[in-house]
Amino acid sequence: MSNILCVSHLQDVDGLVCAALFRMAKNAQYSLVDYSDLLIETKSITENVDELYICDLSLETPVVNELGRISKFSRVIYIDHHPMRGEVLQALRASGVKILHSTEMCAGALAYRLLRRELPEDARVLAAYATLSDYPSADQGFAFTDRFEPQMVAFESTLLSYSVARACDDIKFKNKVVEGLSQLKYPHNIEGVVSLAMQQLQYVIDLIKNTGETVCYSRHVAYVEVSGSTGVVANVLVHAVEKPIVVCYRGYRDGASQYLSVRTKNSRYDLGALTSRIAGKLGGSGGGHPLAAGAQIPKENLSRFIELMDRAIEGTAQ
Repeated sequence: MSNILCVSHLQDVDGLVCAALFRMAKNAQYSLVDYSDLLIETKSITENVDELYICDLSLETPVVNELGRISKFSRVIYIDHHPMRGEVLQALRASGVKILHSTEMCAGALAYRLLRRELPEDARVLAAYATLSDYPSADQGFAFTDRFEPQMVAFESTLLSYSVARACDDIKFKNKVVEGLSQLKYPHNIEGVVSLAMQQLQYVIDLIKNTGETVCYSRHVAYVEVSGSTGVVANVLVHAVEKPIVVCYRGYRDGASQYLSVRTKNSRYDLGALTSRIAGKLGGSGGGHPLAAGAQIPKENLSRFIELMDRAIEGTAQ
């Protein structure tokens, strides 16, 4: 029997759905990682892995090099929806990595389309959860729900998204979600989902009520430190403040670094490109979509990140 491994994003529904789909279709082992752990994870992969799927994780050159090493003894498939630099694409192709990539469809939807002949028909609802919870693609989720009532699917997707945000780095809970989804359990029937989702909802409501006290403002950016996942809070806060850019951040690695989620409603900006460029200047990394991006930077460079984002927005407005 083949030894199949899926390495997927820890922090959002899209990544968890990918892991669940491979678990269901191929009885794959899975490892949930964040960007800070991705290189460590890929370096640990040895010749006992026959097939490797990397899902919902944009790639930097060191990881691409590791995938090139792994592709010499394993079939490697990369499934993602984040904008990809040309040099990364070329390096992956040169290494023999198979690429399933689209900026128009989330990773969970791409994985479902790859695996659908090996999945039960009702598994398409997992692709809907992933798509509806994924900010750039939220208008496409109902393409997968012709067998399901749309409001129910939206409700289940929101429960899942909010619970995953509140759980943040709780790998035990995330694994429980993957196992539950791979058994086609509805999110509200997975232990902990409802209670964590309600905690996250109350947290977001309290934050919105108190933006004057909790949110800081620069010329063009509203920024705030949050607990739990930054992405869900940023998605909500971008509608609650008047600044064109929202940055939500939290510490990791014992506070030495910061995770950032960056959001805008203005299509004039390309946050993915701006965030990648600015984070790179500050000793970190970042990227994403025009309206939604993420980054990891050293803690001491947070104020500089905000300053450079202000300057970039002023340059865009000229």
